[in-house]
Amino acid sequence: MREHALFNEKDRTFAFLNKAFAPLCTIVGPCETYLKTLECPFIHLISSPSAYALKESFFQSHFQTRINNPFLVTEEPSQEDVERCVAELSGKNRETVLIALGGGSVLDLAKAVKHKTGHLLIAIPTTPGSGAETTPFSILLDAERGTKTYLVHHTLMPNVALLDATLLTSIPRHALGAMLFDVVAHAVESSYSKLSTPLARAWAREALCILETLPDALEKKDWAEMQVAGFLAGCAQGMAATGLCHALAHFVGPRAKIAHSVAVSLFLEETVLLTAQNELGKQALERLDFSPERIRSLLSRIRNNFAMREQAPAPLDMEHAFERIRNDVCYLTHPFRATEEEVTRLLYALPFTG
Repeated sequence: MREHALFNEKDRTFAFLNKAFAPLCTIVGPCETYLKTLECPFIHLISSPSAYALKESFFQSHFQTRINNPFLVTEEPSQEDVERCVAELSGKNRETVLIALGGGSVLDLAKAVKHKTGHLLIAIPTTPGSGAETTPFSILLDAERGTKTYLVHHTLMPNVALLDATLLTSIPRHALGAMLFDVVAHAVESSYSKLSTPLARAWAREALCILETLPDALEKKDWAEMQVAGFLAGCAQGMAATGLCHALAHFVGPRAKIAHSVAVSLFLEETVLLTAQNELGKQALERLDFSPERIRSLLSRIRNNFAMREQAPAPLDMEHAFERIRNDVCYLTHPFRATEEEVTRLLYALPFTG
């Protein structure tokens, strides 16, 4: 019996079940140790340029003729990128294994390729924030409309996730701070999402507690802890989705030409505050057992410790803003429907929209 007989993605009841998908196997440690055990006939590598530069010598020396010229991802992936990557795989052995080495954009592209081709996927995240190695989602850019589209299916889940904390150490400190804001957003928003469950909140609470205990001066073991926090928050997000902060970030990020994590950092504190002022939101936050004050204190510490700085974004086109945001699935899973006035106030509080 094949998997699709167990998971009827077309059934509306199945779509709203409290369920959690996860990689078949998660390995913590140097990625080379596991990759050396592979006996597959061919490797198709999808990577960011910076991540490939770190591991190029290993891939070329170990896999030699069994690996392609890497498909390098330099910006947020689109459906056209998926089609180009699928075309490169055309005619390849069915036992070809996909390896995704990079941040959330790289992993989202590779997951969409896995979904279309059926090839096995090994996900090696090089950032702690996206949680893409833990979710059955893929987010692709619609370049023509300047919006993001979502794929949701259990076949998008990577087969193996490799958590190699040494890959995080080259991230600029200010960028790392924004990524940690994204980890906090995944944990907090999945906890007060309409789809939240005790399991999602347990993962989220542990992720937040790990971040709270990180020292100001990171040592080797702390990078691994940070990565685990991102993984757990990603699991929570994968089960329960997120909320208004992500809906706003999905709208602003592509239009202002800023990274998703930076867009999240612009809205997280204010959306937590807005949620705490709403009765439904307040009840949802109480279930997390992590007060808004405690969340804001954690965010303030991240901002100060990681020297986060303002970026100079592109001018923001606000046309049809509320209409686009309210059609975002993350707006729909927020514990209450934010009004147009509330959303507009959050948008116009930004330094580049006023």
